[in-house]
This record gives sequence, structure tokens and C-alpha cells, in this order.
Amino acid sequence: MNNPPRPPYPNAPECSPAHQPPEPPGPQPTPILNPPTPLTAEQLLIGTPTDNVFPRRPIAGVPPIDGRSVALKALGVYLTSLPYARVGQIGGNPVYFGIPYENYFIDRQAEPNELPFPSIAATDGPVESKKRGFQPQPNYSTRDQFGQGTILYMHEEREEIVPLEVWSSTHPELRSIVATIEAAFHPTQERNGFLLRLPDYYWQSARFMLERTEWAEEASAVKNRRMAKIHVWMSYDVVHLVNYVTMLQQSVVDTEIPTTASPLVIAPDPSIGGQSYPSGPSP
Repeated sequence: MNNPPRPPYPNAPECSPAHQPPEPPGPQPTPILNPPTPLTAEQLLIGTPTDNVFPRRPIAGVPPIDGRSVALKALGVYLTSLPYARVGQIGGNPVYFGIPYENYFIDRQAEPNELPFPSIAATDGPVESKKRGFQPQPNYSTRDQFGQGTILYMHEEREEIVPLEVWSSTHPELRSIVATIEAAFHPTQERNGFLLRLPDYYWQSARFMLERTEWAEEASAVKNRRMAKIHVWMSYDVVHLVNYVTMLQQSVVDTEIPTTASPLVIAPDPSIGGQSYPSGPSP
């Protein structure tokens, strides 16, 4: 198979590039790139900022703590306020005791041998987020409640299965704590579980329900360290405080009186079928 002919082509016009022999391309100049200009966070953000109001005001919502931590703290206050009792001597009265709030931990970091007994540790579990929609929804009932010109935005409902580690030194004490906590999840007649107010999180509420209980046989039981896990379903709303402005609707109507108009004549109103009447006395 013959290769196709290469230029120059004899039949091509002399002024045509096809009549000239091919020339290898020369070296290309090095491209000069402008150094990248760092962008601010506002320039990187695509969309309208939530606090983009006029006149501009400082950002309203800078929460010092997240809703999960506030909800777990409220749960700790509730659980450590319960009276606990273990079995006493045969024929005797039960022995009452309490769990100090200092013995309640969120996301335990210490080793079991460093925990005071009895104690409760709330650890992390599986989380599920349920969006309110394609965009945050304002809660109009919170308008101006947490500051003039502010409103709460509802982002999502967040659910989490929180394992509560209950630590104790003896089996009777551990079983009494678990029994008391399980009974404490039905304190009201209105619902299964209970609701707790969150004053440190814009007075939202969190709901808690009992899922299940696991008895763990720890290898450290011989060292008087025994543990049970109570799995708690927790749900709360993720909110955000933002600025808002009130939109005032105003209408401007320009009226002009012709210079040739008589001040004694009132123009009729065609919408009501009126007629022209002199504004002064009849002649």
C-alpha cells in the first residue's frame, strides 16, 4: 500500500501553503502565567450570604457550643438528679445513693481505671440527618426573640443513637442504676420518652427515647470495674441565628396639573362615571 503524497504538491498554486515544503514548528514561547490572587471567603462562596442585609450588621449567630453538646449536658443533668437505690442487707431497707454531675462525661476520653465510680459516659453513635427542604426554613415565631432584627433558621433534624456507658464497682449497684435509668425514660403521660429544654441552644428542645440495654462482661470485672451500655435515641433541631430586615412596600405617584387647566373645574373620575362640576358658586 502506497503512502499518500506529502507536500509540496505540484498541482497546488504557488501562493498556497501546500506548494511549499513543510517546515518543522519552531519552539513555542514559554507561557507567562499571572500569579494566583488569593480570594477571600466571601469571594469563594457561591450564592447569597444568609446575613446579607442592608444596612450591613455584624453576624448574629456565632454559637459558642453545638446543639449535640447542649442536649447531652441536659441529659446528664436529668440523669444525675435521679435518686438511686441498691439492695441492702437481708430484711433491711435499700441503700440510697446518687451520681454527682461531675461523674457524668461526654465523649469519654479517660481510661476505665481513671473513672470515678459510679459514673455515666455518653459516647458517640450513628447519626442521621433529615433536611427540612432544599434551603433553610425561617421560624417566624422566633423573630426578635434573641435580638432585635434576628430570626432562627431551621436547617435539619438530627438523630443519633447515643450509647451511655454506666460504670460501677459492684453488680448490685450497676443493676440498680440501669433499672432506675430505664424507668426514668417514661416520666410523663404525653409521650414515650421525654423532652428536655435547651436554654443554651436558643431554647430548643431535645427528645430522648430508650432503645436497648447491653450488659458487657468486662475483663476488668475482677478489678471491680463493671459496665453496661444503655442505647438512647436522641433528636434535636439544628438551628442558626441570622439577621433580617423588614421589607417596606412604598408606592410613589407623580401628579401633574396642566398649566391650561382651570382651577374651578374638577376632572371627572371615569371609573365611577362622575361628571365635571365647578368648584365655585354657580354663575
